Amino acid sequence: MKKIINLTALLIGLLVITQMNPLQPQHKAKASSLLQEATPPPVTANASNDWPMLAANPQRTSWTPEEVRGNLNVEWYHPIEPYIPYKIQPIAANGKLYISTARGLYTFSATNGNLLWVYPTELPLGHSPTIATVNSTSIAYVGGYDRKIHAIDANSGQAVAGYTPYLAEAGFETNPLVINNTIYAGNRDGYFYALDAINGNLLWRYKTDGPILFSAAYKNGVLYFAANDAYAYALDATNGSLIWKSQKLLGAGFHSYWPVIYTEKATGKDYVIFSSGENYRMDTQNSIKLPHIETDVLFKNIPVGNVIGPSSTAIPGDWVAGTVAMDASIITNYYESRPDRRTVFVLNGATGQEFTFDSDNDGKAEYAPFTWSGVTHAGSKYPPVINGVDGVYYQGTAYYSGGWVSRGGPVGWKFGTKYISRVDTGNGPGATNGHASDEPMAYSSGGKLIYWSLCCDREAGGYDVTIPLGQPNRDWYYFGYSLASNDLAPGYQQMYNAGNAAAYNEGNGWQIYSGKNQSKNGIYGKHSNTQSPPIPYQGKLFMLKGNALLAFSPAGTNPKTPLPLATIVPAQSTTPSPTKIELTQRLEAEVQKMLAAGPLRPGFHSSGFFDLYGNGGYSDERTFGEIFDYFQNPADTVYTLLLAYPHLSSPTQQQVKTYLQTYYGPGAPYDFTKIVHIGWGTGAAREAFVIPADMSSWWGQPYTSPYNPATQPICGGCGYWQYFPPFSFYGAWKYAQIIGNNNPAFAKNIFDQMSGKLEAPLSDNTFIKKPYWLNQYIAGYKGYLELQKLAGYSQNQSILTTYQRLLNLRVNNFSKDTPYAPTLYGGPGWEESHNNAFAVARNFMFLTPELADYLNQHIYSQVEAAVNEYNYVAPYWFVSKFDHSYGEATFQHLYDYPALFQAKAYILQQPYDELVKWLDVPAFYRGDLFYIQNLAAALGTAETGFSLNVNPAIQFIDAGNSATYNIQVQHTSTFTETVTLHVGNSPSPNLVIAPPGPTTFPNPGGQMTLTLTDTHNPSFSDGVWYTVPISATAGQFIRTTSISLLVNGKENFLPVIRK
Repeated sequence: MKKIINLTALLIGLLVITQMNPLQPQHKAKASSLLQEATPPPVTANASNDWPMLAANPQRTSWTPEEVRGNLNVEWYHPIEPYIPYKIQPIAANGKLYISTARGLYTFSATNGNLLWVYPTELPLGHSPTIATVNSTSIAYVGGYDRKIHAIDANSGQAVAGYTPYLAEAGFETNPLVINNTIYAGNRDGYFYALDAINGNLLWRYKTDGPILFSAAYKNGVLYFAANDAYAYALDATNGSLIWKSQKLLGAGFHSYWPVIYTEKATGKDYVIFSSGENYRMDTQNSIKLPHIETDVLFKNIPVGNVIGPSSTAIPGDWVAGTVAMDASIITNYYESRPDRRTVFVLNGATGQEFTFDSDNDGKAEYAPFTWSGVTHAGSKYPPVINGVDGVYYQGTAYYSGGWVSRGGPVGWKFGTKYISRVDTGNGPGATNGHASDEPMAYSSGGKLIYWSLCCDREAGGYDVTIPLGQPNRDWYYFGYSLASNDLAPGYQQMYNAGNAAAYNEGNGWQIYSGKNQSKNGIYGKHSNTQSPPIPYQGKLFMLKGNALLAFSPAGTNPKTPLPLATIVPAQSTTPSPTKIELTQRLEAEVQKMLAAGPLRPGFHSSGFFDLYGNGGYSDERTFGEIFDYFQNPADTVYTLLLAYPHLSSPTQQQVKTYLQTYYGPGAPYDFTKIVHIGWGTGAAREAFVIPADMSSWWGQPYTSPYNPATQPICGGCGYWQYFPPFSFYGAWKYAQIIGNNNPAFAKNIFDQMSGKLEAPLSDNTFIKKPYWLNQYIAGYKGYLELQKLAGYSQNQSILTTYQRLLNLRVNNFSKDTPYAPTLYGGPGWEESHNNAFAVARNFMFLTPELADYLNQHIYSQVEAAVNEYNYVAPYWFVSKFDHSYGEATFQHLYDYPALFQAKAYILQQPYDELVKWLDVPAFYRGDLFYIQNLAAALGTAETGFSLNVNPAIQFIDAGNSATYNIQVQHTSTFTETVTLHVGNSPSPNLVIAPPGPTTFPNPGGQMTLTLTDTHNPSFSDGVWYTVPISATAGQFIRTTSISLLVNGKENFLPVIRK
């Protein structure tokens, strides 16, 4: 008898399988393909002059033969209304430029910049499109946060007929590869997908343990990518089987960019280069900024104006003879002693092993000589370019002593040695001093040239790598600080005008995206690590700056009038919603991960510069409070798990009760009646990444995050609460309600321990400026009063009066606009202006259902107007760890997505289908309380239209047998339209589906039985996995699910990928 004895491994490991051999190693486990397997042809670096995908070609070398030499001027520029993240590249093909935006794909003429067509989307697109020819049609494939990869006719802008987008579990934030009529793309749900480029069907998918935000590279039938579980992967492109998985890599993950395939000329070996990011967080007492640390170490004894080591023009390499080469031994020795600080990983393409060398023969491994430079705070380092003329690997590093911070730029590396070439110029015509290491930089290559641009629209230029530094006619400076000041191309950045003329015309480029109505609530600046380089195409260089597409060319005349604004085109939402059953399963999974891990430490996430103000280090207007040790308050865990409690299964509910009593209840290690910070020294990590030892070594010192559970804040008296967080009273009330089953004695015990800790409110002015503090106090006073009543005491009238006054203060002074006006860099109020990072979250952080009800009753229209504006000006608000933010920060903090989602759910009371489209993925490997709160909020709303349920969803049979599935359609009370149920086509001639056709269900719904019959001979012994999609439609509503059947499951143990 064939049977499954490791079902858990089957379901959470390799979900899509065919034959399974228990003797096969993990890296050979197969994934199923519904198409005939065929080896894709080799793909080489782009030999055409198109730039048809991110980084130009499947090897992601960022090189084409297109060479645009000489001094360049602006030829035309076209402002675009919907927000464009700075990581987006203009994609060039068919004489057109394709631009991904937050509201769809915009396409322009490469000749004159005219808008040709718009493919509108309701939710933002995830990254740049890829242009590929499939069935003789040029098609733009682009992923979106609507869980689809769209296929769009690249000439007409219409959706491709016959292509039905596959619905993933989350958004696509990567640029797809399209090879051999197959789309390859990683997803935020942790899966890497292979889809049929003709019809959109799923071919296979591979599961990792973290969101995939790095666009894959490809060569010779192998796909390379990294996931945010801190591992790099190589997959067989034909079937998705694992070829290798790297050792755990350092840093804070792999965001925004891509791996690069480099072929060493001497050996012909392929290496895959992954660029990560620093995993430090700034705070007041122990401010960590890796470029400055490395400046102090690397350039300690080097005078300002000198380079990192001896220079020579006689070092041979793949570069041109006479190239200036520097001895970078200082860098290689530094990473030899501090390998924990490296952010560039060169892996053997065949094995995944990291490449090391030993240039000084001391027996110690040396690594690629690329420092954390050309960067700002957080995010990933910009990837290398591989020039197609000399074949040299170029990437940014620090090499020039610049005083308080080093300087540098792209250098060529003589692979496997200590030598790097000096090719970069500097900030100014003829300059050779490179660029500040803490300023983000992006670069690309065309012909013999490297093109570069500095952050914030400040500077751009190009140089010929085949002409040694210092020789004439080898470098050009396109602009310097005249673009951001609106002198070079007036009005190009009109979407970055918040109404302050001085700030708008400031040359340092500190403007904030504000939209066409000059919103004061923008949160996306220009200074993050996510940058886009100049793109060469048809004799021009194209750049995306300030939400505009600019064309530079030798024929440009620097016109002073922009082309008309390309405005937002309305789009209809057509994305089916996940069912409540699916959401309940997600919620159960997230809660079970917490229960399995035991107590967790706080969540570690670095945004960038404004981390300074959120860790209890300031007592003035700059402080945000202690909010960046995410979930530090044990009451956060209590509140969240009890919010989820009604939606959990009975066994999980009991486990939650035990968990909270064991770890967080009175007398427990993280007793919420006493502890204000759970500390970093105990508890399991929420994040997948390794926190640097010199970061964690500071915890527990005065005025830093505590190491052990603490009964005192980091900074008592810093302006938010002095001794005890008010929100703890709200968590205590909920604990007494559910864990104590409303028992008065139980509640009294808690209240008596806590009652003296309720603090007086802050000033009205403080609460008006920072309403998220007011929300905490309102929650705290509500919790105090309800706990007091539950304990059998009479409610304190003074506390009740104060509570009512706080509620009135909240509604009478509600404002959608931040009180912190945009200002000039370094000017008065500049530090305080970092409060604007919370412009869209501030009103709804720490929102409880009771406060939400009050706001719904009193200021519904004001909240609705605010949410609508925030969605317009910050369209990626729902994305956890979105890679663009305010000022010198790369990642947005984690308060946007719970704040706005819960405002929609609890205050605006939007229907289920509207809410769930904004559900993203957890920010952490486990224990993202905000994500759990959002799931609970969605599950607490009414599902509109109708529901679609399948029972069971998965069946197991032997060959030649059948399985039956019950499918139920249920109308909601107000929905009367007939529902049509569609069963997908059979994925195999050996599977018969009955009944095959569509079935209709008039109100109030009903059920049907579906039978799947395997027609193999009973002697057939191979294992086969079938998946059949199910969809139901009525009016504007679409519901989707699937049924699965495993034939001949064998006794074997598949690898388990643990969450």
